[in-house]
Amino acid sequence: MEANIELEDLRREVQRKLGRNVISFQQIEHMLKHMLIHQDIKVWDAQGKMQSNLEERKNTFANQTLGNVAKHFVENVFSTFEQDDDNQSVAEEISKFHMSFTRGPMLCDEDFYNQRKNELAALIAERNDLIHHFLPKWNFGNYESLKAAEQYLDQQRERVHPELELIKSIAQKFDERGKQLVEYFKSDEGRKELELSLLRDTRHIASLVVFAIRRKRDDGWAVLDAARVFIHQNVDESWLVEELTWITKRHGCKTLREIADKSEYFQICEEATNKGGVRILYRVKPDLEFDIQ
Repeated sequence: MEANIELEDLRREVQRKLGRNVISFQQIEHMLKHMLIHQDIKVWDAQGKMQSNLEERKNTFANQTLGNVAKHFVENVFSTFEQDDDNQSVAEEISKFHMSFTRGPMLCDEDFYNQRKNELAALIAERNDLIHHFLPKWNFGNYESLKAAEQYLDQQRERVHPELELIKSIAQKFDERGKQLVEYFKSDEGRKELELSLLRDTRHIASLVVFAIRRKRDDGWAVLDAARVFIHQNVDESWLVEELTWITKRHGCKTLREIADKSEYFQICEEATNKGGVRILYRVKPDLEFDIQ
């Protein structure tokens, strides 16, 4: 009778530790997915209504296996080299209208990168072995087999727990950066930057930048009227009308000069013409650089 009680107590303890380890793996998977989903959020205006790709990213990662999630996590959250900021790649963005909030990648050396990759691979193997092969290995009616199963679960926890704690710390830092971003955009400076970012991501501004860099005169200035012609030749007219309506409503700009000035990307001046008129010139501010492909 006593032996049966001991066996039942041990069986329950093994079941408890089995659940403990399964929850640890689920916590890791949840944190990895959370960071991947929120790592690169895009926001855009669609007919006056703000939309984002958050639901799309949730759907992308929600049903992926831990193996795929871990692979994406290492490739997107860590980097062994400092990546260029492509937010000002005007040639690629000229046909788009959105704003991105990207967190990461975290810069690390190659040893750390490979260690994270190998540790996560080992963790996935541990998880798969637990979920798919644990029960067939052990006889739950045998005391010695249950003791061996308990030892296996304890040793597995010792191996997995450090990785769980590391991912927790990364996730906490990740969320802290997100909270800082939210607080920034609640401030006057942040709200201004948000509005400027939306304006700067329009085709009007992208085209002005391209023209100012590619068609500038020898003295570095570009003619705004010529830029207007360039824009109408290279951007769909219906889009321009829709976009200008949005800019006027949101930013109060009615002319191309007002749009250029509002963006704070350009220096603007006036030049007298030979016929006694005035020509408006503009150029990109000297402290700004754009990647024109």
